[in-house]
Amino acid sequence: MNREQLVKEIQKQTPELSCMAIGRALKAYEKVIAEQLRAGNEVRLADFGVFKLSARKARNGRNPQTGATLLIPASTVAKFKPYAALNDSVAK
Repeated sequence: MNREQLVKEIQKQTPELSCMAIGRALKAYEKVIAEQLRAGNEVRLADFGVFKLSARKARNGRNPQTGATLLIPASTVAKFKPYAALNDSVAK
């Protein structure tokens, strides 16, 4: 599902909102989450899940084309962990 399809599905659930308003709200939602993660904060959404940062250690990898070993540097990545309520609703 892409953004346009998501907006249309949300609009079906909330016909009083326009697709443009939903699209702007979705964009704001993404922006706020990114800003909070950059600030080092977690974003917890009740019955949905938590967005947080996770540190990855430096590690050795391989170039698949040449087979040469290379060092993959340490990095910080965003992760999402769903809560049990979300997992349960998907499993039904």
